[in-house]
Amino acid sequence: MKRQLSFFVFVVFLALGLSACGAKTFSSSGTSSFSGPKEVTLNKNSLISWTEGGGVYSDGTLRCELTKAASSESGWFSLNQGGLFKNVTMSASALPSRYWYAISVDFEKTSEDGYLTTRGSSFEIDSPENGAYEIEDDVKLPFSPDESSFPYFSLYSCVGTFVIDSITLYGAEKKESEQPDFLDFYTINDTHGAADYIASKYQAGISRLSSFILNQERANPDNTMLLSSGDMWQGGALSNETYGELMVNWMNIAGFESMAVGNHEFDWTADYIARNSTIANFPFLGINILDGNNTRPAWAQPSLVVQRGRYKIGVIGAIGQLESSIATSSLGDYRFASNFPSLVSAEATRLRVKEGCDLVVLSLHDSSFDTSLCQNIDAVFEGHTHQDYETIDSYGIPHVQCYANGSEFQKVHFEEVDGKLKFVSYSREDFSLVSAVSEEPMTQGIYDYYYAQHPEINEVVGHTDALISETDLASISAKALCEYYRNDNWNSDMSAGILNWGGVRQTIPAGDITYAEIYAALPFDNDNVLCSLTGSNFQKICSYSSYLAVYSTVASADIDNSKTYYAMIISFVSDYDYYSSLLTPIKRDTTVRLRDIVANYFKAGKNV
Repeated sequence: MKRQLSFFVFVVFLALGLSACGAKTFSSSGTSSFSGPKEVTLNKNSLISWTEGGGVYSDGTLRCELTKAASSESGWFSLNQGGLFKNVTMSASALPSRYWYAISVDFEKTSEDGYLTTRGSSFEIDSPENGAYEIEDDVKLPFSPDESSFPYFSLYSCVGTFVIDSITLYGAEKKESEQPDFLDFYTINDTHGAADYIASKYQAGISRLSSFILNQERANPDNTMLLSSGDMWQGGALSNETYGELMVNWMNIAGFESMAVGNHEFDWTADYIARNSTIANFPFLGINILDGNNTRPAWAQPSLVVQRGRYKIGVIGAIGQLESSIATSSLGDYRFASNFPSLVSAEATRLRVKEGCDLVVLSLHDSSFDTSLCQNIDAVFEGHTHQDYETIDSYGIPHVQCYANGSEFQKVHFEEVDGKLKFVSYSREDFSLVSAVSEEPMTQGIYDYYYAQHPEINEVVGHTDALISETDLASISAKALCEYYRNDNWNSDMSAGILNWGGVRQTIPAGDITYAEIYAALPFDNDNVLCSLTGSNFQKICSYSSYLAVYSTVASADIDNSKTYYAMIISFVSDYDYYSSLLTPIKRDTTVRLRDIVANYFKAGKNV
């Protein structure tokens, strides 16, 4: 319910009678003092000078900036997703005059779902979701559990759109804060849309991942950074059904600073990367991603600079030579420049020299980066191979990578030594730690919102008395693929179903089989392509059994090299340069996915 709140004008003069209303003297950087009320309410009477995409509020002693905001007829102003209201330094020589310990906001949510958050800081806020707390409508919320006071505060729409009617700030005496002398990076990679908690698969789920990392951020918001090294969306049923939107909004809530683009971000084509970049409150990084015009796309930034306490941090993002890991039809005209070490080196030097960064790190979707090819890099956060490691190279630079599916974070710790940040240690925040926390309410709310739109993912489609391995599932899938199209009269002489082993991502545990489990195991949106091939080429295909799963109605020894055979092949294989030379495509099905064919196969009990 909305209510009218009185507005206090910011003034310096005690003679105006503010002392009678609870005014208190606040010091300003030790150089001057002035009086102001303990509680200050801003509302429609507080004029904002609007600019494109944002605005500025200033009363002479308090200055606030707005981004992704606009004036509102029904309220004071609106904040779109990623919208921010924060106070800023009044001048280059002075901090804001007041210190604040709590906030209350009268607002209305105008989107279907969303979360408004706040935080306080000893430094001008650069990352508003790093250590933030959720705001409830018109509820007084301290900026920290111990009600510490801060000169800086923020109001942030991490998910959704809000109309803000009023903001009340609660003031306190200025107190000196400790200067940070360390910096912790938390990094994760290859979550592959693993939104659900599944203990048997060491999958923590996004709600527990959020709870763990927000605890770290809230404990040390000016000393903590969260980064991703890519492959975050593709894989889980709910993430796939929303084309990664679920995972992007989770990352918004968790406070990610950036995401290096991975190869599987391209699985739904670059159009969805572009779409998700408009949802994300953080940049996608890819210094060496080039489109058909040999230009880096707008959604792939080379780097970003983040202020964390007294330290300025440069983050560069890149992807390795991974084009062959992407279906040809999905990759389109995009490629990844092979000279990315030199690109990274040049950008690192720029960040160090021109931007004045205290640290420069590389977020890379690839592994085993050779830092001898690159100067001015302090740490490398890697991905793609799903290997779990922490190592220091011969130059003293740490390299870390997480295991896949949201099982853990890696932590790299720097401390200030002789005025400079130096690498000290790394540690694995493993599944036992990450999964031990409770579910985080905002993330769980986002999950529930999307799940309500896709309840079919937990439909039971079959049963198995024993675990189905990835190898067995590949064979079952190849057989189901062939039978589905042969029975549907695409070609009654069809002899084979062919897919790659890598297209099967997980095992199916014993017990009831849900559609979500089939989805997680067969996540790729490949087309199914009817192809003809000669007997001799069929023999070649069959000989690559270590790379392909082939179900055939004819024994290899009986294949006639001069005869023509027909096979249904997933497009990752049929479109791949090497295999395409062995095949002649005849007809393509863009409407039915392998996972649905296999789910129906299980429903019919054919896996038993």
